[in-house]
Amino acid sequence: MSGGFSYWAWASQWGYLPIALTGLGVFVATIWGINGIIWLHRQRRPSKAQVTFDYSYALALEEVVSSLDVINTDNTLELRLKIRNHANGPMKFLVERFHTTIEDRFWTTPAKIEGVLPRAGGITLFPGGGFKKEAFDKFADKTNGRLDFSILYGHPEDSLSRRATKTLKLDVNKRKDEKGNPIVPINWIIESENDVAI
Repeated sequence: MSGGFSYWAWASQWGYLPIALTGLGVFVATIWGINGIIWLHRQRRPSKAQVTFDYSYALALEEVVSSLDVINTDNTLELRLKIRNHANGPMKFLVERFHTTIEDRFWTTPAKIEGVLPRAGGITLFPGGGFKKEAFDKFADKTNGRLDFSILYGHPEDSLSRRATKTLKLDVNKRKDEKGNPIVPINWIIESENDVAI
């Protein structure tokens, strides 16, 4: 400010006031122009608050797990899904559909399952029920089935942005382990799958 006042006094003394005002205007315009260019350049790079995570194909199916409880006559055999979040941020999910068919029997999850997975986190989805003992006893020792599911997912603080659907072919085997306890290993392959933005 002292330099500016000194320059102003010098310019007024020698009659250079118009030149001084023009120079001052050019200086101010130049500074604001540079600031504007820097601001526009920064807008091209989002701040941390503006970063959006890419959730494309980030919901992975890791395993189909069987749960056998011969004492439970209502839910003797359950099939569960183990899923994992492979996005670079947390993920919210909502299971829309979970339908399992073995031979001529089927089971559909009565309620929607939802939750939040941290980055690289996994979870085993419990369908909330399964095949009754009456149906399980009638299954052949080696039989097959199908599992269809649809899961919506996306960022926890935004609306769900993607839908993953899969149809799995199941090979169901009724066996006994070394101790004579009944087990039901499940072999599965993906028949069809889709992961789309919604």
